[in-house]
Amino acid sequence: MRLSELTQKELAGMRDGKKYGLLQEAELVVDPVTGRLQGIEVKSPKSWRAKKQETLFFVPWESIQVIGKEYVLFERDET
Repeated sequence: MRLSELTQKELAGMRDGKKYGLLQEAELVVDPVTGRLQGIEVKSPKSWRAKKQETLFFVPWESIQVIGKEYVLFERDET
């Protein structure tokens, strides 16, 4: 799968079914030493008033359960 295809998918929680937005609005975090994907930083929605987006939460790559046709489903740790 290409990165451009992944960015068009919506991130959703498996337990609550809540949608967290398109991956094109999130940040992929890559380890600079190993080059391995560490996870996804979910950002606050863009606003014309906000100077920068805030990170709402981090989804470790190991928490991703399914990459489907339209959604990327993850198991969110509630602790």
